[in-house]
Amino acid sequence: MRARDTRHTQETPRAPKETMKIDNFLLRNIKLHNFQEKVKEFLENPPMEEAAPLTPSQILDNLEAHIVKCTSKVASSEVEKQQPDWFSEAEHSLIDLRETRNLAFKTYMKQPNEGNHQKLKDARHNLLREKRRAKRQWQLTFIEKCRKSDFSQNPKDARAMIFKLMEGFQKHHKTEIPRNFKS
Repeated sequence: MRARDTRHTQETPRAPKETMKIDNFLLRNIKLHNFQEKVKEFLENPPMEEAAPLTPSQILDNLEAHIVKCTSKVASSEVEKQQPDWFSEAEHSLIDLRETRNLAFKTYMKQPNEGNHQKLKDARHNLLREKRRAKRQWQLTFIEKCRKSDFSQNPKDARAMIFKLMEGFQKHHKTEIPRNFKS
């Protein structure tokens, strides 16, 4: 019997997938001529996939696939990655402060005296201060994307940033709307 090779192979870290989005503004304006040329090529010289004639629905499916391919070649742009929430950005410092607070709470519960109570209050205060700072920093990244120049160049994205700020940090700050038909 042969001895098995037990060496561990290290996997290379995978690169994050590129998410591409079709930019309709480019497609309608700047890249319109290129797109029209590519579609025109397909219509003038349709690919002969099989010797048998294709049905009309198969021809339309082929045309649709070609149009999608052309638009992705001509007017695709990389989508900006989603902004992480405020907690994941400040997670390391918050976890340390939470551990300090929990430890202070345990010592206060074991030995309830004024000194341990003051340490617990300080630990809670430090955690709350860091949490507020992390939320303000998170808001600042959205606010920087909503400058006046952004509204004139890309109003849809700037408006989306405002609504992300308005909906709050945990989406529980929405106004309650009464249901029309209660069950």
